[in-house]
Amino acid sequence: AIGLRRDGMGMFVTGHNNEFIDLVIHDLSLDLAPGPTGGQGSHGAYVTTGRNNLWDRVTFYNIGQNGIQFFGGDGSGNIVRNSVFYNWGLSVPGSAIDSSQQSTNNWIHNNIFRNGLIGVALNGSGHLIYNNTIFQTGNGIIVNAEGMTIKNNLLVSNPNHIVLNFSATRSNNLC
Repeated sequence: AIGLRRDGMGMFVTGHNNEFIDLVIHDLSLDLAPGPTGGQGSHGAYVTTGRNNLWDRVTFYNIGQNGIQFFGGDGSGNIVRNSVFYNWGLSVPGSAIDSSQQSTNNWIHNNIFRNGLIGVALNGSGHLIYNNTIFQTGNGIIVNAEGMTIKNNLLVSNPNHIVLNFSATRSNNLC
């Protein structure tokens, strides 16, 4: 199920095997702090129990909190690729892509992230983060669980390029 929300969410995803291709999601809840949903701002996409979804060539900009939030249920096996994220966390601190501990095995690749507090912050295991360009964020990538792979990313002009709160496999990242 996919729903457009009146409370500042770009989309609310609870279904599986959806494809979001060639979209622009922008200007969500920029004046909300905190948001109407009890302390959270807006998200470009809020995904609960949404597995095996694809975001391809999607542009997210001017977002109140997170670009994509995988939270709550099982937001696993999703792919975010060839997309652009900029100017997120404008009302409430957030990440371009953020996940809860129930989310596993998401692939984040070939994306551009710029001008936000955190580029990618993932919990859960098995995530693959590769071939991304992350610049002008406070923290490029934050690893909050074991078992992630971070490779071939370009991280520029971030005070903290990769923050490892748990161990992760890293290779060929240019910081």
